[in-house]
Amino acid sequence: MQRIFRVVGIFLVLILGVLTIVATTSSSDGDGSVSGGGDSGDAAVFSPASTFQEPQGVETFLVDGSDVKAASDQMLVYVSSDITQAQLDALVAQIESLGGTIIGSDLELLVIQVETDNELWMIGALEDMDGVDAAGLNVVGGVSAVAAIPDLDGDWWVDKINAEDAWDVTTGSAGVTIGIVDSGLKAGQEILDESRLKRYDSTGNAITDDDTWDQTKGYHGLWVTGYAAGYMDDADNYDDQSNGSNVRGVNQAAKVVLVDVGKLEGSWCVPFTDFCWSHSMTLTNVLGGIKTAINKGSNIVNVSIGASTNDCTDDDCKRTRQEEWRKGKNAAVKLARQKGVLLVFSAGNDSYKDDDDLFDLPDDQEEQTMEEMWQNYTIIVGSSLGIDGSDLLMASGFSRMGDVVDILAPGDDIGFAQDGVDVIRASHTGSGTSYASPIVAGACGLVKGLNTTLSPPEIKHIITSTAPEVVTTSDSPKKHLDMGAAVKSAKLTQDVALVKESQQAFSQLNEEKELTIQVQVPDSGISGVDMLFITDISGSYSDDINTFQEKAATIIQDLTDRGLDIQFGVAAFSDFPIDPYGDASYNDEAFILFQSITDQEADVVSAINLLDQPIRNGNDTPESQLEALYQAAGGSGRDVDGDGSYNDPGDIPPTPVGWREGVQKIIVLSTDAPFHDSGEEPAYPGPTFGETLAKLQEQKIIVIGLDSGDSEGDLQDVVNATEGFLFDLSSDSAEMADKIAEAMNEIQSSVDISWQTVTGEEFVKSLTPEKYTDVAPGSTLDFELTLTNPKSVGKYAQDYDIFIWFKAEDSLIQREWLPVSIAGGK
Repeated sequence: MQRIFRVVGIFLVLILGVLTIVATTSSSDGDGSVSGGGDSGDAAVFSPASTFQEPQGVETFLVDGSDVKAASDQMLVYVSSDITQAQLDALVAQIESLGGTIIGSDLELLVIQVETDNELWMIGALEDMDGVDAAGLNVVGGVSAVAAIPDLDGDWWVDKINAEDAWDVTTGSAGVTIGIVDSGLKAGQEILDESRLKRYDSTGNAITDDDTWDQTKGYHGLWVTGYAAGYMDDADNYDDQSNGSNVRGVNQAAKVVLVDVGKLEGSWCVPFTDFCWSHSMTLTNVLGGIKTAINKGSNIVNVSIGASTNDCTDDDCKRTRQEEWRKGKNAAVKLARQKGVLLVFSAGNDSYKDDDDLFDLPDDQEEQTMEEMWQNYTIIVGSSLGIDGSDLLMASGFSRMGDVVDILAPGDDIGFAQDGVDVIRASHTGSGTSYASPIVAGACGLVKGLNTTLSPPEIKHIITSTAPEVVTTSDSPKKHLDMGAAVKSAKLTQDVALVKESQQAFSQLNEEKELTIQVQVPDSGISGVDMLFITDISGSYSDDINTFQEKAATIIQDLTDRGLDIQFGVAAFSDFPIDPYGDASYNDEAFILFQSITDQEADVVSAINLLDQPIRNGNDTPESQLEALYQAAGGSGRDVDGDGSYNDPGDIPPTPVGWREGVQKIIVLSTDAPFHDSGEEPAYPGPTFGETLAKLQEQKIIVIGLDSGDSEGDLQDVVNATEGFLFDLSSDSAEMADKIAEAMNEIQSSVDISWQTVTGEEFVKSLTPEKYTDVAPGSTLDFELTLTNPKSVGKYAQDYDIFIWFKAEDSLIQREWLPVSIAGGK
């Protein structure tokens, strides 16, 4: 059946692809639930036994010229966390007075399911009521799996996220559970051992048999699970095109909870292919699935399901449907915050590039609150594409992009193919943000496994702050998953103190509490360092390089003996191989990364020994120091001729250094020449002084300058801007080891202590001082914290967390955890 609604103005916007959170039903029962006129699974509204009712069909609504598919004769009400009993009673009474029947509800999600034959009118009548966050249709979402002959080996993604560096640290922990809310996972699957896997339907019932009702429908859930947590190794059949079963998902040890929400009839798959069109599920299916994944113990939950926009003919339709879909998922985000779970969502595949707003809620304050919650407890993932034979990373053409997308990961022509073997569909790959998302979810699981005390906001911070801006795109974001850097950052936190304060209990709005937080400064001053050596390799610097190679082991030994978590990298520069700046015949380059940040000291020494193999030219006197610093700080690459590739003379491919989060970043820049500056030389292809200094300051990098010639004040300017140190050396840099040690002594002898709120900022009225300066190692400092409660007191208790990081310079020295409770019962 198809019913067509023609609506005007605000109603048109409200209905596109929507989710909403609802509270429901009529007089108050003894347990605080409310009785309603509907079935509600034979339970009162918001009683522990109340559930959603399965939709009985799908209708198509014509909204603003676009079809919107939603469950027949249903709408949803999303109830505020601070709703009072009186507001809930009034809401239930209003639903019934308008002819609606409450047929389901969920206490944990605070959503009411209403049966009505006038959905759009009912939405408009309820959404502005006190105690209601939003209201909307029980819209249909969808997933799709697209098979293609690969342009490159399906496992190209492994290199692009630095997976091997991460796996050198950990391949996962059985103490972490990854939830997959998706289509089913077919019986007899060969991507992970069944002992790691549990299957459920969206209501939490265990599935023990083959839960895919169509043989071709299991591929989406299979691939998503595989990327997040697949691992099967059949060495005997590794090269066997017909029997190979080698799978390398991101997290190879985590447990998996698979929740099948894809059983809504009406979907269709092309026979004998992996292509499924409109593999549909409603919002209540997805909300129930996320709830089940959380309640079955998941730490991370991946949801590769989004609004169905296949029939949208313009961007307004795509924007509104996805915003409404996300609005409906607010209930799940609230539950994730309450239970301490991180949700990872796929961005969507409809090529919309201006996805800048999460949703539009009737109440501005509630919208801000929910936006902050999404920023802390969700990650939205877009898709990247690797180019065969190139270092280029591009945003996938189909991927949604915009300010709400947090990060990109491989999702275009990816698979488990190794030497042509793929256990899913031999010689096939898949594409979609559906597959980029579980790669990030698996990485989050690796981070969590290394330190189980890390909260969802801290995990997200580590994942996104270590992601370099290396994707070639004019859209947002440019950040790309660097799993190696993220995992090494998580490992760093193992030795950082976590101080959990007593629960801060509030009983009324705007109530305040004061407490003192003590911070212990380590005896080493700072706790961790990433040090990148950037060395001039032009002809005049050959004797200095010899000195560096001779003293490398001594320098590294001195630095590793300082009680720090320290890692090293090696880079170099001469100049662009473009006349008159450099000479292509001498293999001049403006920036070369010989070794990304690593704790393998032998690899660092080996990289230093390559600096003069061969020595370069540099042609004119100034060199490309600014470009080297700029690339080291950001790694975004440079396309000199702007042709979209990095294969031409002078081009610098995007080159992530691998900086960790939570350490002090230090660059040791060694040179004997002045700097090229495109601010003074407009034809020069590199950055300006101002651009470079801004990038260094943004990353809080300290520069130690070693000048064995005459940098004409250029090195001094960089040092001054980064609060670093400059040393004038003899012509062969004989003093370099002593001067690096002297600089480190200075850095460690006196530090600035500051703080940053990772989550819970809305509760922090003040934390003083903002910074202590020139603090001696081993000191104990007091910070005075004033908390205020910005939340209204309602029927249900509310729990929140505040996490604050304290840093010495930019190195993490203490994590502070303050649980917050707000009384209910009103």
